[in-house]
Amino acid sequence: MIVYDKTLWGVKVLFRVYGSPFPRAIPFALASAFAALAVELFAADAAHSWWLHPYPYQVFSFIVGFILVFRSNSAYQRFWEGRTTIQLMSSKWADALTQLLVFDSQSPDHVSEFEIEIVHLISLLHAIALQRLRRDMDLDNLVVHDSSVEAPTTDASRLKEWRKEHPFSNIFVLQTSNHHKNEYFRWQKLPVIGGVLQEESMLLENSVWERPSIVMSWVQTATFNRSRNGGLQVPPPILTRVYQELSNGMLGFEQGRKIADTPFPFVSSQMALVLLVLHMLSVPLLMAAWIDETWLVFLMAFLSVWTYWTLNEVARDLEDPFLHDPNELPFPALQHSFNTRLISVLGYGVTPYARISESKYKWTRNTKDAAEQNARVFLEIQKTNIDSVALEEEYKKNSASLRTEGTGRFSMDGSSYHEEAKPVD
Repeated sequence: MIVYDKTLWGVKVLFRVYGSPFPRAIPFALASAFAALAVELFAADAAHSWWLHPYPYQVFSFIVGFILVFRSNSAYQRFWEGRTTIQLMSSKWADALTQLLVFDSQSPDHVSEFEIEIVHLISLLHAIALQRLRRDMDLDNLVVHDSSVEAPTTDASRLKEWRKEHPFSNIFVLQTSNHHKNEYFRWQKLPVIGGVLQEESMLLENSVWERPSIVMSWVQTATFNRSRNGGLQVPPPILTRVYQELSNGMLGFEQGRKIADTPFPFVSSQMALVLLVLHMLSVPLLMAAWIDETWLVFLMAFLSVWTYWTLNEVARDLEDPFLHDPNELPFPALQHSFNTRLISVLGYGVTPYARISESKYKWTRNTKDAAEQNARVFLEIQKTNIDSVALEEEYKKNSASLRTEGTGRFSMDGSSYHEEAKPVD
């Protein structure tokens, strides 16, 4: 995806070449323009006798334009639906994690092994789903999430090293080869909280296309085992909301998979291409027949064909929203944002807020005086902001506890555990 500046009427977009559809249409426009020039120079009189009136050609030109507008509209709908399905998938799985953390927050003193593991699994689930949508089967493109580094850019044109190695990528031809996409994916790795464990990698290697379903089964198994072993102390009807949100997120993924696995219909694509070629071949005859100035014949033939082929290139680019750089959706940035949301809920959400509410609200029950006192205390707290510095210290203390005393398989900074840790008092 390309992020562009809208200041000064957006004129800066005129100078963007990487990712622009205009250069890819230039070869066809030049071919038609030079053909028009040849007809004007060597067969102008004959061309005038061929076209007594331009109206019949306008019918054909209208049909070509209608087909291209239809394809462009369909491509934009596919692109926007692809973005919507990813947002649905992300929001539902993040909601499921929030509910799990709330339901499992028995002790406000530390983060449990289950909470750490479920954060890792949902982050892995999201990354594996994005990999599947962009048809990336290389598990080496999943790396450890590091909150200390800058978030990945949403603008693929800012990948300077990639642009240096591939300076003419997607300038005059839309690169669709598997080799090109695999090279690009190696520059667009997806971060996973805790990384991918060796045991997980071995299991995922056994299946290529159904990895999201495998990781989803791990998430559901971990949830079920936690409930069976005494965690998630909520009534079963309430706990089912977690499974419902996980299922809704999976539905979002499947909707995106529908777009990834179903191309724009072949018959429509072929018809558009054939009509474009016929238009490119016939425009020179029309321009030479109705325009007397040689330079204007060349210019108008170029502009007519250039416009139509550019519309087609826009559609080709957008109808596969997960594939073609640099106008594809920014998966590394979306994955990093999702991970940040998970870590924020774990580090700043359930456990820290439980401590704040216990220490400051001082809720008591069963008496009218106590209720009035609670209301006064609540109003006083509302007048002042929660001390952000104190909250930050709570988070750092909590994170340190994870790294030194936790029982999870990984820490917040991505390092793995291979030995049993001491229990927390």
